This record gives sequence, structure tokens and C-alpha cells, in this order.
Amino acid sequence: RAWTPSFIRAPFSSKFHRPPLTLFFQSLLGLTQTPSFVNGSTGTEISFRCSVDEANYKLFWYQQLPGKTELKNRLKAKWEDSNSRKMRLDLLRLQANDTGFYLCAGYFSSADPKCDDQPRPSVILLSPVCHKKRITLVCLAQGFHYEWPLDVIWERDGQKITRLSSATEPVRKEGECNFATASRLSVLAEEWQKGHNYSCHVNQTGQVVGDSVEGIPDYKTGKEMLGNLSKQQGDE
Repeated sequence: RAWTPSFIRAPFSSKFHRPPLTLFFQSLLGLTQTPSFVNGSTGTEISFRCSVDEANYKLFWYQQLPGKTELKNRLKAKWEDSNSRKMRLDLLRLQANDTGFYLCAGYFSSADPKCDDQPRPSVILLSPVCHKKRITLVCLAQGFHYEWPLDVIWERDGQKITRLSSATEPVRKEGECNFATASRLSVLAEEWQKGHNYSCHVNQTGQVVGDSVEGIPDYKTGKEMLGNLSKQQGDE
């Protein structure tokens, strides 16, 4: 997988009081992109082109805002040829919020068109498991159509949790057009008892699927879990 950055800066125009606009353009998988450098300003139009030489690749465009790690969902772009190997992204009437990284991403798609008609992937948080002084949450992701990396993101009350607290298995094939993974998050029992909302989101090429669970979601379950936890601690 290769990254090829291009730098695009829109100059400041005092005549029209246009703010400076900076754009970056990158591509994945050794894709070819043009242009490599463009000057523009707010209110104007810029077009990016991305192409891949090999067949059976799907191309997508994303935007990444300055200082952010998240990618905006797929941007609307146009195919330029019947073989689906060239895609053009048009940015019309540039505004200040267009500033950022523009990413052309491609992934290998099965030659079998049946993969495109499969049901939506699923992400399920299994019932929490308590062991000693920790609670383990397991996020099971299934039904993803392509053997492409699955990005698993854990959140607590809407805030991302450091990846050092979780462990994610490699993507595995479970059948035709069916790829899966599992991720585990370890939480201190005292944190779990505070009733935080934990969620797991799985992203593949811009398609995000997720599930969430509340710490001690109901009185009965919470009482049982705390009872088991106290028993385990007493046995130590």
C-alpha cells in the first residue's frame, strides 16, 4: 500500500477578500492521481482524477479535515470510463471548509458481482465477561464483503478509547463474500460500574457499522455481575 501526497494551496486574494485555502491530495495502493499541484481560491473549481491500471478495483474519495484522524464519508465523484478505472472528483465553488486532505482510496473487489448484493455487515457486542477485577467486552464483526483491513474503533460515551486498551484479531474469511474479525476491550470493574456507554464501530472503505452497550445495563444483570466479581475476588 503506497501513499503519494500532493500539495495544493489556494492563494489569498485581497481584491475579493478571499481567505487562503489549502488542500492536500493523496492516493492509496499506488493509484495514479492528477494534478499533483494546483493553485486556486475560494469560489473557484478544482478537479482531481484518480485511476488504477488493474481490473476489479473499486475507487472512493474521502476528505480528512486538518488536525483530525477521521475520514469523511465517501465524496460524490464521477466515473470517467466504462471500465470503472478512472474517477473524477469535482470541488465546486471552493469554501474554507473544503480545506484538508483529499484521499483517493481503492480496494480489490471480487470479480463475482454477487458480493455487491450481499446483506449489510453486522457488528454485535457480546455479553460482558467479568474476570477478577476486569470486564471484557467482545465486538464481533461479520459479513464484510471484501478481504480489506477492518478498522475497529472503541468509544466510551462517544470518545475514542486508546488502542492500547483493546486487541483486534486479523481479518478471517468465513465464506464467500464474508469476512470477519473480533476485537476485545478490557475495562476496570470500577469503571464499568459507573454506567458508561461503550460502543464498537467497524469501518471498511467508508462503510461504518457499530453496536453499543451500557455498563451494568440493568439491575439484575449488574447485581449478578458484581456478585460474581466479589466471589472471584474472595477466592483470590
